[in-house]
Amino acid sequence: MKRRSRIHRVYQRKAAGKYGKIEVPVKIGKRYRKLDVVRRTKAIEIERSKDSKRILLACKRLRASRKKHKILAVPRSNIPEASRIAQKVCKKIKVVPLKKLDNL
Repeated sequence: MKRRSRIHRVYQRKAAGKYGKIEVPVKIGKRYRKLDVVRRTKAIEIERSKDSKRILLACKRLRASRKKHKILAVPRSNIPEASRIAQKVCKKIKVVPLKKLDNL
């Protein structure tokens, strides 16, 4: 597994809160991938890259989770593109800016 950057891990801990879990495996096809944060009813994926392929993969990981609320956190400048991609993959994905992670 690729090691996450320090700031990515900071965002993960902020999104997880007190009871959330970090780096939870989820099955996509025949392979297991890892969701960034899983809470009781929420699955949260953090994507800091501006690459549309990476956003697409993050959306697929969220779609594979069985949680009620699926949240994709991206930088504010990337929200329009991420929203467009998320709606194509799964209608239930909510796109939020990275700064709002502590309010979820």
